[in-house]
Amino acid sequence: MRSIGSSWRRAEQAAFKQESKWLAELPLLDMVRFGWVNDCHGSEAAQVAECLGFFGVASVPAWRERYGAPVAALSMLRGDHMQPGAVAAWLRQGERRAATIECTPFDRKAFVQVLKKLRAFPLGPAPEVFVPQMTDLCAAAGVAVVWEPTPQGCPARGAVQWLTPDRALLMLGVSYTSSAQFWYTFYHEAAHLLLHGKRAMFLEVEDRIDSAAEVEADAYARRFLREPRSQAR
Repeated sequence: MRSIGSSWRRAEQAAFKQESKWLAELPLLDMVRFGWVNDCHGSEAAQVAECLGFFGVASVPAWRERYGAPVAALSMLRGDHMQPGAVAAWLRQGERRAATIECTPFDRKAFVQVLKKLRAFPLGPAPEVFVPQMTDLCAAAGVAVVWEPTPQGCPARGAVQWLTPDRALLMLGVSYTSSAQFWYTFYHEAAHLLLHGKRAMFLEVEDRIDSAAEVEADAYARRFLREPRSQAR
């Protein structure tokens, strides 16, 4: 006599296999290469289950509602050629990493003081030298800073979103042509947290459609970058 549990597992695996076309929407090779998901070695059902687990959803329709549709709408709004599945994967990795960072409740004044303190960091070293200290300082003000590579199809430099009313995610990519570009992106994203409320998600890409919020964030970033800072190399 077949057990109910084994019958349910077979039905679940069959359902996952039917959803295997969804995998083509994701940057699966990069997700495996970056260590975000395991390579299930040709088992489509297992790979679908693995990726659903990564996103924390139970089905592909649930993924489309939670990640696919909002990111697709953002992509159309921004006017660039990003792939929604790739952007969704990058943002989800940011959420996962942020969950491992212990943050105090967001404190606006404390975050502004952190931004001033970071202004004294030298321009010269590569970001990996000072990102750990940056992460600790920002976490103490309620902002989880995450630094992750972007998969193919995700041309993002940075992003911010509020995970809860008291906890924000500030996400940075790892490909920058200069340390000045890195700092500009960081302060631009920080400006969104300070100036533009807690409902919207902002994604920084090279080809963007400027809105009033983006112009304000640009001005804020430029103001911080003009302030005196150490030139130590």
